Amino acid sequence: MSYSQVSRSQYEASRYANSFIDSDFPQSDESSDALSSQSIAQSTPVSDTPPPPRYPRAPDLLQRVGKLFQPSYILYNCDKTDPMMETSRIQFVKWWLMTEFGSKKELQKSIRWDTIHKKSDVWSSFDQVANARTGEPKVMCNRCQSVVVHPRFNRSGPSPMKNHLNSAYCNQPRKTTKQSIDQLLREMPDNPPEEDPQVYHDHPSPIPHC
Repeated sequence: MSYSQVSRSQYEASRYANSFIDSDFPQSDESSDALSSQSIAQSTPVSDTPPPPRYPRAPDLLQRVGKLFQPSYILYNCDKTDPMMETSRIQFVKWWLMTEFGSKKELQKSIRWDTIHKKSDVWSSFDQVANARTGEPKVMCNRCQSVVVHPRFNRSGPSPMKNHLNSAYCNQPRKTTKQSIDQLLREMPDNPPEEDPQVYHDHPSPIPHC
């Protein structure tokens, strides 16, 4: 048999075998896995996936406020009797400009922490705060520590503050005045009180041996 006849026989045998293969049926696990991994690699390249943004933590100099077991807020210091007020304000603004909300240009134009015209009387019952994690601007009620939308955020104005002060929740009587941990620590004595030697104890004194 010549070489041309052998090649022709091999071609016909291969053609005959391929006629029984269903084109819709997967040929092998290895080929399907290879195509699947190739399509995934092309659709979601690792290099194009941006890492999640990281925002800075507020400096320890700034005061944390808020209710227990609820999101904490950073206080914008307005206490004129505090000698660290100006330093605290500078640190606050520097931190806030790097937060999720503070980095937005439109908020930087509308929220001016130190130049807000407090014409309304409701400001005496509120402090300016920002969410410790996101920097979202809020105002906190001095009565009940509830947070309300900042009047310069989305141009909401002082109406939400007035509505809160007139609400039943804000005006309900408080049974006890909760003291902060810092206040309790400040009021604790530095040294424990001395024990009165005249006070008798439950434990009897040891009997001396003769």
